[in-house]
Amino acid sequence: MNIFKRFISVSLILVSLVFTGCEKTQPGSIPLPPPPSRTYSNKEMSDSMRYNGIYATSTATVDAKYVLTTKEWVTRDFSQGLAAFQFQMGINNWTAESNDCDKFSLATMFYAKWLSFSSKNRNVNASLGMGEVFYMKTGLGGHAINFFIFKEQDGSLMVHFYEPQTRTFVTLSDVERSSIFFWRL
Repeated sequence: MNIFKRFISVSLILVSLVFTGCEKTQPGSIPLPPPPSRTYSNKEMSDSMRYNGIYATSTATVDAKYVLTTKEWVTRDFSQGLAAFQFQMGINNWTAESNDCDKFSLATMFYAKWLSFSSKNRNVNASLGMGEVFYMKTGLGGHAINFFIFKEQDGSLMVHFYEPQTRTFVTLSDVERSSIFFWRL
C-alpha cells in the first residue's frame, strides 16, 4: 500500500476518535501497560528482529527509543480493550480492501501505541516495542499482522506475532517467517 493510502487510513481513525468522542475509548477503561524497566534503542530493536530470524527486505524503526510491555498485559488487558475499540470504531469486521488485514494491523498498532503513550505511570518518552509485519501466509497470500517484542527471563528480546483480527498470539511457520518482506515499529 502506498504511503498516501496509509496516511489516509490513520487520518480516518484519528478523525473517528475525535467525532465519536475519545472519552468512550479512554485508556482508563482498561489497565495500562506496566511501567518499563528501561528503554531500548532503535538499533537494539532492529537487532532483536534479526536475532529472531526476521530478515525483511524493507524495515522501519521510526523512533529513537522503545519500551517493552508484558505478554500477560497484551493477552489479558490489551486484547480486551482492543476488542472494545474495534467494535466502537466499527472496524471489527473484515471487508475486502476497505477493512482488511493491513487496516486491522494499522489500527491495532495505533491503539497499542496510544495506550502506551497515554500511560500515566511512565515518565519515559519512548514508543512501544510493537509494530506491523507483512508476509506471505500459507494458503492465503499476502497478509499483515502485528508483533510485540518481549524481554524473556534470560534477558533476550523475543518477537511474538499477534493476529489483530482474532486478538490472539499466533505462530508463523518457518516458511512464513522467511517470507516476511516488510516490518515496522
